[in-house]
Amino acid sequence: MLERECVLTKLIIFGAILFWIMNIKTNLVWSHSPHDTVDTLAISPRYQLDKTVFCNLTHGNFFLLKSTNKGISWGPSQIGLPHFKMNFVAFSPSYEIDKVVFAGTRGGGVFKSIDGGVSWNSCNNGLTDLTVTSLSVSPSFVLDR
Repeated sequence: MLERECVLTKLIIFGAILFWIMNIKTNLVWSHSPHDTVDTLAISPRYQLDKTVFCNLTHGNFFLLKSTNKGISWGPSQIGLPHFKMNFVAFSPSYEIDKVVFAGTRGGGVFKSIDGGVSWNSCNNGLTDLTVTSLSVSPSFVLDR
């Protein structure tokens, strides 16, 4: 498992300057403390090449945001997603090719995007509990599906 140090950076989201601190060990992420919490942060497996990051921001409601320029600017990634708290965002290991991303919600189940987060569809067939706390994507996902 990779050890990462705490990261302090400045993000610009819709023209408002927000600061966030990410501590991988405790999974705490705060933005514009004390009221805007980043509940989920996911970094693309090929971040060095595609510079893609997703974060779920809580500010009265839940918003999934996407950046493709290392967090310099952000845009919404909401089409087809209900406003549920995100428990995770997970990339396909071959994201740079297949653009598949999964989002797990508290109460809405799992959603899948096949276009890099532009739009989302529910994929809850067989799930009896729609509170999804984690999901692992197979390293052979491209072959497994």
